Amino acid sequence: MIVICKKSTKKLVKGAKYNVIGLWNDGSSAYNGMVAISNFGTYTVDNFTTIDGKPLPKILIKPPLTYKEFKFSDLKKGDILVCVNNNYRTLIKDGKYVIDELTEVTSTYLGWNGAACSRSVKTIKFEGIKRHYTFNEWAFRKLTTLETREMSLCSVLNNEELDVIKTDKINKFDFIDNKDLELIKILSKSILDPNRHELSIIDWACQMSSNGIGITPDNYNMLMNMTLQEILDLIETK
Repeated sequence: MIVICKKSTKKLVKGAKYNVIGLWNDGSSAYNGMVAISNFGTYTVDNFTTIDGKPLPKILIKPPLTYKEFKFSDLKKGDILVCVNNNYRTLIKDGKYVIDELTEVTSTYLGWNGAACSRSVKTIKFEGIKRHYTFNEWAFRKLTTLETREMSLCSVLNNEELDVIKTDKINKFDFIDNKDLELIKILSKSILDPNRHELSIIDWACQMSSNGIGITPDNYNMLMNMTLQEILDLIETK
């Protein structure tokens, strides 16, 4: 479903067309009156019209699930999980990890009214990774049926090792597909940052990424020899 924006925001442009991936407008949900725009987020339906200029229809469109939902109780030792974000210092987005240990600790405490309440803390430890991670179903996903089948075939037919990560001694930059584009993104933030602590733009860019992907000044050697037009072309073609 394509809609047209009625008013510009920080991310949206008035009069531009956008693809809808979710619409809660039939009165059946707490999110009623909201529309999810692909790659941009969720907004009120009042800021959009249909292609012919009419209000958005009173219907429900559920966003497609990109992976199968699961619970902590569904997991067991030896299962493979895929990290779906880049918020962990020792885990890589889209990296596959084997569960080594599952722990659930329940404790009791007194609530505000003096009544006894219980709290459960669920953690996961992966093979080769030292630390334990608090279970978060939004940070990981299980393998799809196709991924499981492909890994099994590669293991059995080609005698290949499973494509899993079993170490926390990694450099995230090595796992990024579009390295040049990522370097430019970080560099642009450094250029606009007035608080560089007297460091050069490139040194501050590296410092900003030290807790993330961990780049070094040498990673910028190729970009230093490119013209501005070449850099702009590189950004626009990604």
